[in-house]
Amino acid sequence: MSSLRGTGGRTSCWVLGGIGCLGLLVVFAILLFFGARQLGSMFGDIVQQSMVIEQEVKPPFQVIANAIKQYHTDTGKFPPNLNALTPKYLKPDALKPITLKDGTQIKWVYRPPKPDSTGDTVILEHTPPVTAEMKFGQTVKANLTLQLTRDFSMMLQQEMITPDGKRQIQKQSVN
Repeated sequence: MSSLRGTGGRTSCWVLGGIGCLGLLVVFAILLFFGARQLGSMFGDIVQQSMVIEQEVKPPFQVIANAIKQYHTDTGKFPPNLNALTPKYLKPDALKPITLKDGTQIKWVYRPPKPDSTGDTVILEHTPPVTAEMKFGQTVKANLTLQLTRDFSMMLQQEMITPDGKRQIQKQSVN
């Protein structure tokens, strides 16, 4: 016979509690599954655009950054412009804009540092930024830009723009 008999025909509160917990776990698993899919679609665009930066923009950017660093090592100065890097440090084609798969043309912007500028002064970046959008009920725009600083650190600047125009900028080191 069943062990439930000792309770006078009533179901034990332990059994009811166990069934309730199991039900909550099932509901939680379903919410987690659909919630993860929704989060994936919200962040999918920014992840995809980060891959564009990594695969399409970073390699030519790094070639130019290395040429600037080598010029500085050899001369003790920063080049006056990017054309000063050719042909000794760069092939002229390296300075041409690149075209992304979506048709966006990425150009290189170099600003020679002033003698009194700090190590975190940006000397090289690309324009326009690679853009992405995330939807959290409202659409948040993200602009991603690779930057080279005077001390030759490569950074990824992430500028988040909310629908009301508020801007938040974060920088992270890139290897």
